[in-house]
Amino acid sequence: MNIFSGEIGLGAALTNPTELAKHKGGITCSYPVVVSHRRFPDAEAAYHFFKLGTAAENDRLMVTVLVHKLRQHPRLLEAITQKGGEAFLRSCTHLTNSTRNPPSTWEGVGVKSRFIQALVESYVIALAGGPPPSLTPQGSLFD
Repeated sequence: MNIFSGEIGLGAALTNPTELAKHKGGITCSYPVVVSHRRFPDAEAAYHFFKLGTAAENDRLMVTVLVHKLRQHPRLLEAITQKGGEAFLRSCTHLTNSTRNPPSTWEGVGVKSRFIQALVESYVIALAGGPPPSLTPQGSLFD
């Protein structure tokens, strides 16, 4: 399954820009997310609001945002589990048909995509009930 705003159904619901996916007709409902007591229309907006400097920091941020999304929308967590859980996610792609050169490292097949890596990690954390990753030594900015 390709996870992308241009898909239909679960592939569109699991992408970050779900408002764009809804506008394109791939899903019919919204997936707002609350992070750090702020409500965002979707995970994409939350990610860009809190976006940090390095790739490692942004990867942790992505996991944090996605853990919140999966917990706040448990039907997504259930749908992933029904499809095969972690193994299902590892088999997914995140290809957006972008003409960007070089291609974004968020895109790719399976865990060669930073987005799929983050989604797998988020699923495991959300399913286990653990806290989102801490982004600072003092604790998470996103509790």
